[in-house]
Amino acid sequence: MTDEKIVSLWLHSNHWDITGFNRTIADLRSFTETVTKADREDIALMVEQMGIEGYGTLAIAAAIRKGETSVQPLADTSSPAKLRRKANSPWTEPGY
Repeated sequence: MTDEKIVSLWLHSNHWDITGFNRTIADLRSFTETVTKADREDIALMVEQMGIEGYGTLAIAAAIRKGETSVQPLADTSSPAKLRRKANSPWTEPGY
């Protein structure tokens, strides 16, 4: 992320200009990179988990846009993979 973008985002969210405060900008750049790296890892873990559970790219993209970055079980427990497993399981399995 460029310094100009960091200054612009800071001004937008905090309503005061930090242009010319080079140390502050450097600290914000470092913080931004750390937060971005952690956020990307959280999202990658969620994408992996949702993929394992059978969700497609559109559902994963929607979850990312909603800000869901947890690998906790999702509210909808009837994922396509779970429905396929249930449909293909023996009729003697509990629950049928």
